[in-house]
Amino acid sequence: MTVTGSTQRIFIVEDHQTLRENLVLFFSRKEGWEICGAVATGAEALALVPQLLPNIVIVDMALPDIDGIRLVKCLVEQTADIRCLLLSGMSEDHYAELSLQEGAWGYVMKGDSTVVLQAVETVLNGEIYVSERIRRRMQRSSLH
Repeated sequence: MTVTGSTQRIFIVEDHQTLRENLVLFFSRKEGWEICGAVATGAEALALVPQLLPNIVIVDMALPDIDGIRLVKCLVEQTADIRCLLLSGMSEDHYAELSLQEGAWGYVMKGDSTVVLQAVETVLNGEIYVSERIRRRMQRSSLH
C-alpha cells in the first residue's frame, strides 16, 4: 500500500518519552512523511493540532491528563476532518469499537511496528484501520 501525493504530516501524542522519540525516528525514516509535532499530553495536542493541521494524529490511549478516546473526540470537534489513529497497549475488544464511534480512523495495538506502519498507511489513504479480528467481530454484530 502506497500513500501518494504531497508530504504526509504526522503528529504524535505519547506520554512515554522513549516511545515518543522512537515513533518520531520510525516515522521520520519513511520517505514523504514528516513529523510536524510530538507531545506528551492531550492539552498540548488540543493547542497545537488545530494550528499545525497534520494529515494524521497518532494518539496514545492512556495519557496523563485525558484518555485517548476523549482526546480524539475533542480533536474531531475542533477540526472536523482530522484523522486520528489510537495506539494502545490495552485490549482492543472493547476500546476499538468505542474509539471508532468517537471519530477515530483506527485502533492499533502497540508492539508490532509492521502493523503500526500498515495502520498509519491505511488511515493516510482514507480508510479505517482495525485488526482483522475486530473487523470480523464488528461484521458479526452488525448482522444481529
